[in-house]
Amino acid sequence: MTEIRRIDTTTNEEILRMSEYAFQYRLSEKEFQLKKKETESHCVFGSYEDGHLAAKVHTIPLEVFIQGKIFKMGGVAGVATWPEFRRKGHVKELLRKSLEEMKKQGQVISFLHPFSIPFYRKYGWELIFEQKISRIPVTDLKKKWDIKGKMRRLPFDDATISSIQSVYEAYASNFNGPLKRTHSWWKHRVWKEDLVLAVGYTERGQEDSYMIYKVKDRIMEVKDYAYSTMEGLQRLLEFMSNHDSMAEYVQITVPVNDRMHLLFHNRHLEQKIKAYFMGRIVDTEKFMQAYPYSQAQEFQPFVIEVEDSFMSSNSGNYFISKQEGRIRVKKINDHDYPMVRCSIQQLSAIMLSYQRANELAALQLISGDGIAIEQLDRLVEEKQTYIPDFF
Repeated sequence: MTEIRRIDTTTNEEILRMSEYAFQYRLSEKEFQLKKKETESHCVFGSYEDGHLAAKVHTIPLEVFIQGKIFKMGGVAGVATWPEFRRKGHVKELLRKSLEEMKKQGQVISFLHPFSIPFYRKYGWELIFEQKISRIPVTDLKKKWDIKGKMRRLPFDDATISSIQSVYEAYASNFNGPLKRTHSWWKHRVWKEDLVLAVGYTERGQEDSYMIYKVKDRIMEVKDYAYSTMEGLQRLLEFMSNHDSMAEYVQITVPVNDRMHLLFHNRHLEQKIKAYFMGRIVDTEKFMQAYPYSQAQEFQPFVIEVEDSFMSSNSGNYFISKQEGRIRVKKINDHDYPMVRCSIQQLSAIMLSYQRANELAALQLISGDGIAIEQLDRLVEEKQTYIPDFF
């Protein structure tokens, strides 16, 4: 007999041992206790077979930037099954239960890092985020930057977290997908004891950039960075170049559309793009109603017909209209408006601006009336997807 129930994360330690086994790592006692404390904020459902825990899924309550607005997001993590219970549908039902709970909690969108893209695509998630990893010879950064202000290495404490939070949020709001980091997230998920923090200041002493990094084996690895001004970016690049006696290369992960290399003295860098996170809309009606649409000058009402084979409550016709200068969204039945037909996967990719509706139509991945497809693209501002965190 199979039963799904919520797990008390304050007392159940098997969920952490299952993660260790499934993901092939081992926590020290200190790490184990820290991880146990961290999971107290998670919603964890377990699938039990004859009273034994067979599989589990964590949902982390998070918030993300989409078109400059904050949305509640359910981060799926820690998906694991003991090997003797695999391939029996446990994870499928746990994902369904997790999505239902996200909807109840107002988490209108969900992200996850997949072990297999096709596996999660079956359940409504779609590839939304990619990473561009750049390996830059330090000599390429050697130039006369002529920047005023300064960089300072600082201890990573409550005061410095507060000082760089505004820099991070100014940078993150330029993209679709970055987390709105909490104080706890900075301390437990961004920072590690072997890292260094350097903060950039304008001539007037205002923080406008930072980077978290380490230098090892002649490589400067930038783990996290942000800047709120172009001078802030230049200040970071100059700081990197000043490590020429310690490092031969800088390794940094940047948004796919990033063009900082145009500032380099030379351009011998290596770049690699790889798939990263997937996303899916959890509550289509609420997400579409809360979305900050572009104010297109020309507008004609249309309908988006959505198919969600895994979460059927999302399937249906969504009427997009404009009333009193604002875009309105309502689920309806019969209609005779121009229509876009798409799956929840394609809608998620379009609304996060990872893909354009007209591009998907050209590939016959969505269908509908040309005027409706064009109208949908007008309403969604083009903005790069990017998530610098991992969970």
